[in-house]
Amino acid sequence: ASPTSIPPAIREDAEEHHEPSLGVAAAAAAAAPKDLDNEEDDNAVDDDEDPDFDEAVQIQLRANGYLANKQYKRAIEEYSAALFLVPDDPFLSPELHLGRAHGLNGARRHESAKNDAQLAIKMNPTPEAYSTL
Repeated sequence: ASPTSIPPAIREDAEEHHEPSLGVAAAAAAAAPKDLDNEEDDNAVDDDEDPDFDEAVQIQLRANGYLANKQYKRAIEEYSAALFLVPDDPFLSPELHLGRAHGLNGARRHESAKNDAQLAIKMNPTPEAYSTL
């Protein structure tokens, strides 16, 4: 589901309680209530679905794993691939830029990391983004 299809209350709850490694979008999807009474909804295609967004979230999860295992080159490549799919998403792109910044810092590419952190700050000025500078 794209961030625009995530109800604001669920998105805010997910942002409050998400783990940074999951990302806000994945946490919001996990926090969304499920309609267990209507099985038809499981097979229905939501008109607001964005396959690029969904794929970018999956790539982000892989990239987070590489980053956690200090495989910086692979993490940077994955974050870059996800950013190619959703370059201007107001919720996911800042997280991708920050993840890539962490990977770039790990790879000792500090100037590039600073550029990514600044891009994240422009999109969503958070304490985490500022602390990555």
